[in-house]
Amino acid sequence: VYLIVGLVKKDPEEHRAAELHRFAVLIPARNEEAVICGLIDSIHAQDYPTDLIDIYVIADNCTDNTAAIAQEAGAIVFPRFNTEQIGKGYALDYGVTCIREHYSENEYEAYFVFDADNVLDPGYFTAMNRTFSQGYDMITSYRNSKNYSENWITAGYALWFLRESRFLNGARMKLN
Repeated sequence: VYLIVGLVKKDPEEHRAAELHRFAVLIPARNEEAVICGLIDSIHAQDYPTDLIDIYVIADNCTDNTAAIAQEAGAIVFPRFNTEQIGKGYALDYGVTCIREHYSENEYEAYFVFDADNVLDPGYFTAMNRTFSQGYDMITSYRNSKNYSENWITAGYALWFLRESRFLNGARMKLN
């Protein structure tokens, strides 16, 4: 069904956002000093008002300079050291708890979760704001591999992301 919907049904009409929303970005990162700045820089380069986007990096059990580099790049950093509860889910839970305790006055309307090696298109937040303004409670976006032509594995991931975006999430959105 999703395949047919993805191929046949037209995209829903886009409406212009009536208001600009306030967003929080959560980046769980473990030993990501080599790539964290690329993502933070791409967030700062958005065509969306950057004063409506706060960037939080959860430096999860890092043994490198991820926390210092992220802070220097303009992110708010929550260092986390827990050798019992390991993984992205625990890091995100810790990050949201810290935000609620220390930054609750910011009243975020939505949270974005990115991997440290992601890079965003300059119009990403504008597009997400427009979609969020249409009343969706949860949104996922298209992603692609940066190195899709490197080998058959990365090419496979790129095809998987395209399939997921167009024929799974995109079809669900078209069906409301």
